Amino acid sequence: MFIIGCKRYMKEIINIKYITDDMYYTNKQISNSHIVYSNISNTAIQDVARLHSLKFCLSGLEIYRINGYEKRLNPGEFILVNPDQNFEIIADKKNTEGICLFFEDKIDNNISDTIFENRKYNILDNTELMNNITSIKNNLISNRLERANINFNSFLELLTNDNNVLKHSLNGLEMKNNQLSSDLAYRLIKVKEFIDNNYYENLDINQLANLSFTSKFHFLRMYKKLFGTSPYQYILDLKLIESKKLLKYHTTIEVANKLNFTDRSAFSNRFKRRFKENPIEYKNKLK
Repeated sequence: MFIIGCKRYMKEIINIKYITDDMYYTNKQISNSHIVYSNISNTAIQDVARLHSLKFCLSGLEIYRINGYEKRLNPGEFILVNPDQNFEIIADKKNTEGICLFFEDKIDNNISDTIFENRKYNILDNTELMNNITSIKNNLISNRLERANINFNSFLELLTNDNNVLKHSLNGLEMKNNQLSSDLAYRLIKVKEFIDNNYYENLDINQLANLSFTSKFHFLRMYKKLFGTSPYQYILDLKLIESKKLLKYHTTIEVANKLNFTDRSAFSNRFKRRFKENPIEYKNKLK
């Protein structure tokens, strides 16, 4: 039951709330991980998000107005809402069912590092996510449980690792204004810019992780997810591309020193591995 995902995570007790037309739990009443099931009709409720949350439509039509923008959810669709966003939920048909997952802001929840674009996603595109939602509905909601001992973090990992979610969370970064500083993706982009301007130096991975305000492990993992390469490989690629320019006017020893390779041999080996010829051979071709 709802345990798909990374085996290292421990199960935890999750509270389950039930919302009807005459009973609503405000976001202020929810301060940790919760599952909220709603079955409402002809209802319009305004609230302010306190935690990250995933709002999934099971049946009917759910309409959300988030910071003034309307999102209409059909069955199988969900949106992600960020903390401190103003939103209104509207149900204009009978038996509009929805499930909302509230994510507690813990250090081990990568969800807290991401600012989402409030785009709609179709959960049918991700079988594992769909299986988890189905499990919630079948095993928890149908039995009207008030609490359940489940692996909630496994769902968070599926969510944050989903390529579509990650891709959409990065769109429109330039338009986020004051939200940029809290976005891990934005911080990683700033780290990349720092690398672009300082790759001549002997950059340290711990230093780069500190610039992103994350742990070294989390920095390495998320950097590769975002850019498709490790920071170490990216730095090496920049150095090797630059070395071709420098070799026009400098010796291999000078280039190795300028770009902070450990020695000429290390530079030559990396250069040959990348360009299928050693620096001397390349330099001779330039003459």
